[in-house]
Amino acid sequence: MPSSKRKQRLGELEAEDAQVLTSEFEADWFGTGEEPPRFAAVVLASKLLDQAAQLCASHRLRAYDAVHLSCAIAARSADESCRSFAAFDEPLRAAAAAEGFDLVPARTER
Repeated sequence: MPSSKRKQRLGELEAEDAQVLTSEFEADWFGTGEEPPRFAAVVLASKLLDQAAQLCASHRLRAYDAVHLSCAIAARSADESCRSFAAFDEPLRAAAAAEGFDLVPARTER
């Protein structure tokens, strides 16, 4: 999880906290002996990129945020139980809510 390591280098996270976040992410991504992976990999096809470009325009998102949302929409299309969207970026959260996702966390603190 590069973000936690970057935050550690910037002094925003202690090394122990960065390691916890990295370990938790890896457990979610790869699964554990007791739990299957919690993430699904979505192929980044040109259709997803086209939709991301549309999301950039309609929600005024940054490119990678639009790709994030486009992939979530594709996952929901493949499995209707994929209704949750995790993000802390407020414009991305607003766009995901507008696209019908339940936000995780439910509220962000300021």
